[in-house]
Amino acid sequence: MAARPARPPTGLPADSAGGWASPVEVTQPVLERVEARNPTLNAFCLVAADEALAAAAASEVRWQRGEPVGPL
Repeated sequence: MAARPARPPTGLPADSAGGWASPVEVTQPVLERVEARNPTLNAFCLVAADEALAAAAASEVRWQRGEPVGPL
């Protein structure tokens, strides 16, 4: 997957609705970065990657149906 330029999280709903980035496309690189950097930073004691991806996939389906849970 090609890296996308950094964008503020407040733009994610519009990005998802406009097809620029899906919730899964946003979540996956974040999880990859946590996995790569956490051994050095030790910022997270638990990373629920499977749950995060499942929630992102569910959010993507809701957005595609035009039924987001909320504005963010």
